[in-house]
Amino acid sequence: LDDLNVRLGLAHSFNFDKLFTTLMRNDAYRHDAFADGYGDYTNRNVAPRNFDPKKAIEYFEKSGWTKRDSDGTRMKDGKRLEFKFLYSREADTPKMILLKEEAKKAGVNLVLDNFDSNTVFVSMLDKKHQIAWHGWASGFRPRYWGSYHGDNAHKKKNNNFSNINDEELNKMI
Repeated sequence: LDDLNVRLGLAHSFNFDKLFTTLMRNDAYRHDAFADGYGDYTNRNVAPRNFDPKKAIEYFEKSGWTKRDSDGTRMKDGKRLEFKFLYSREADTPKMILLKEEAKKAGVNLVLDNFDSNTVFVSMLDKKHQIAWHGWASGFRPRYWGSYHGDNAHKKKNNNFSNINDEELNKMI
């Protein structure tokens, strides 16, 4: 996950549209960004990356993930392109299976990792996760410092789960 091309490939490996239209029967939708509908806080230039296995493969191949093993998972230096996918609700298992099966089209293996909600949250706070399925309730206005400021990157017990540390973003916050 240290490789930008791998992260971009992953972004194009998740078929959220299929998830929302099939299992969720159009009862949910994907927001464009963390803070939609907050006036000046909303960046209209941000859009989610769509499911596109061909584009995902291009990114993975740029990073050297060019071979595939017998089940179709991409390989590099004897390692499989696979990630633990942490989630807490047993009821979400069908959703995780759908996302896992769709990601296989790009050669990604998602290892589903289901635990109780407390264990998942503590794992995320302690930065012991690779990919996590979670959501936040919204407040009156977005709060960026906890989730996105570099002061919280690579430290335990805070909400910067992605370890984002970008000087320009820090200045804006």
